Amino acid sequence: MASAAQRAEESETHISKFGAWPQGTCLSMCPEEEAHRRFQEGRLSRFERGNDGKLLGDHVSLAIKEYTRAAAGKEVVAADLLRPAPVLEQTVRHLLRLLCEVDPAVVSDGELLEFVADRLRAVHQDVVLQNLTCLITTRLLAGSIRALLFIEHRLRSNPAASSFLLRQQIIGTLLTLDNIFATRAHTIHRISAPIPVPAPAPAP
Repeated sequence: MASAAQRAEESETHISKFGAWPQGTCLSMCPEEEAHRRFQEGRLSRFERGNDGKLLGDHVSLAIKEYTRAAAGKEVVAADLLRPAPVLEQTVRHLLRLLCEVDPAVVSDGELLEFVADRLRAVHQDVVLQNLTCLITTRLLAGSIRALLFIEHRLRSNPAASSFLLRQQIIGTLLTLDNIFATRAHTIHRISAPIPVPAPAPAP
């Protein structure tokens, strides 16, 4: 089975008006700097801890990058703060497992749903900041949409919960996926377009 470093090579590089799009080099679900900072601040979620609820010695392994609004005017993000597509896909799968495995009788359902939605928002942000359009990206965004629709369904049973922001998140993720499909379709059409064959010269 390929390592995350090997699979990271499947991510694509694109060009933007600012030059080359940044290509993420963070091979864990959360950048080490953020994981250590939130560990020191006591802000690691219960879902970023071991099965017994205690903090792990290696707190980077289960920490998941949280969503933060980009600073105004800041167009470029350091590569070591961005996760390549294979790592983002691994993160989405981990979040889907949490939705399936965490017992709502033990953990507040709202707490879990809010946590997963926030981390999926950070996943989408990493996709947009790198302008990822590879096949891995289509899979991870499709998985994100499934998780978000599941969360929206669960929130319907809670009249106190507001789903407006969640719906905006679903729409934004769908639009990104739709744009990727359109880009890939255009590329395939351009590559597969028939090569014009010159007409044979008329017989003398």
